[in-house]
Parts: sequence; structure tokens; C-alpha cells
Amino acid sequence: MGRTIKKRIFKFSILLLLLWLAGLFNPIANLHFLTSQTGQVNFKLENNVVEKYDDELINIKKISFERTNKSGFGKLLNVINHPRLWLITFKENDHNFTISYSEQGLTSRSSNGGNSIFSVNSNFYDTEQKTLGEVIVNGQRHGYETGSSGYFKVIDGKAYVGPRSLFESKSGKIEFACQAHPSVMKDGIIWPYILKETMNKTSWGRKTYRNLGGMDKEGNIVFVLSGDGALLSVKEISEIALDLGVQTATLFDAGSSLQYTLKTKGCRLNFAAYNNQPNLGPTLHHR
Repeated sequence: MGRTIKKRIFKFSILLLLLWLAGLFNPIANLHFLTSQTGQVNFKLENNVVEKYDDELINIKKISFERTNKSGFGKLLNVINHPRLWLITFKENDHNFTISYSEQGLTSRSSNGGNSIFSVNSNFYDTEQKTLGEVIVNGQRHGYETGSSGYFKVIDGKAYVGPRSLFESKSGKIEFACQAHPSVMKDGIIWPYILKETMNKTSWGRKTYRNLGGMDKEGNIVFVLSGDGALLSVKEISEIALDLGVQTATLFDAGSSLQYTLKTKGCRLNFAAYNNQPNLGPTLHHR
């Protein structure tokens, strides 16, 4: 009897370990990496956009899309776990955005505390896990500026997102800032090298999770974020964002690093490409 109980405990322990390991890798969502991503993206604004939440501060829309030339497994997976993006529009900009930074790193969940309702990772890192790109928190500089073309900055309390040229005419105190790449559009025009995919073909052309931040024509801060199955190239997410009304935008760190958390009185979103436990460095967040 004692040996039987021990065997059951051992099997149960193995099962728990396997379930824990599976949970680290977001298994259902990441099955999409096993399917072909060579087909064209089918996205129609009138059919594939559904408003999920709206209040005086924030609007959230779910964006669906499909690819052509899907295999039988791919079609089945799309039924079980349909590819989706989230369009998050923030209606209040005045003194509502900050950058969080810790040398030990942060997660979207850990930084999304207090009065914060939204957090998403931003900068890239080198092989020694040091921040690549400018980071400014409460006027204090961290990291170092690079040639990356995209920025998120809070100047005199107002947030802006876009290419380096966007900030050439903006003066004032830079309270918060972070830097990433590539910037992809300005004033409703996507850069030609993004559309023609003539630069960084391997990394920018790869179909993976994406993290786009920008502004619409009203100057609202917006994010277009990959959810389950939303594996896209830089060109593809840029074109979808433009269709969704984004006018000026840049991409931030994504792929296996992507994680974001949103919590309001009427809506909660939480996504992590693999898990939400490792410290992934600087994050943008909205109060």
C-alpha cells in the first residue's frame, strides 16, 4: 500500500511539473509558430475590428486577421485560438505616462501597481543585459543613446511617440524617455524601406509578436499589440496600424520579450510571450 501511494505521489508531482513547464511557454498561443506564416494577411477594417471596452480614459478594440495558404493544422488552430491584436487608445495625455526602470528588471505585472492601469516593455538589451538606448526616468538618465530611430518621450507632462525627427521642434523638460527601433511612419506615411522591406530583412521580416506604439490624428497615445497567434512582420503590423488610424509610430522590444498588462474597472488584459516572471527591464506605463 505504501509503495502504491508513493508511486501516485511521484506521478502527481511529475504532472504538476509538466503543467508548470507548459505554463512557462504559453503553449496554445505559441503553437502558431509551428504553422506556416508565408501567406498574405487578410484584414478588413469593416469586418475584423470589434470594440471591447470604452470609457472616459481608454478605448480597447480587438483586431482579428487570417493568413492565406494555411495548412489543415493551421486552420484548426485558428478556430481554437484565432490570431488577434489589441488596439489600445489612451484619451488622456496630460501627466499620465511614465517610464519605469530598475537595474534588477521589471515585469509588466510588477510595474503595473498603484494607480497604474497599463504597462508594456520597451527597450532592447545587449548580451550583458544592459539597456540599448536612451532611458530617462524623472529627468535622470540611464543607459546610453544609440542610433535607434524611435522614441517615447514625456515632455512637460505630455507624451509623444515616433521617429527622431518628431522631436526636433519640441522643446521643454524631458521627464521620461526610452528609445527603440525601428520607427515606421510619420504623418500617415510609412517609410519606403519598411514597405519595400529593404533593410534588416531577417529580423524585420520575421513573423513574430510585435509591439507598436504611436499617435493618432488627435494626438492620442495608441498601442497595437500582438495577442495570441498575432505573428507579424514589421511591414505587416505597420500597415495594419495605419489602417487603424495610427499616424506616427515606432516599434518597441517584442518577440519572446513581449509582455503587457492592462487593468481597468471594466477590462483586464494580460499577455506574455513565454511567461511573466523574468525581469525584462524598462516599461512604459499609464497611470
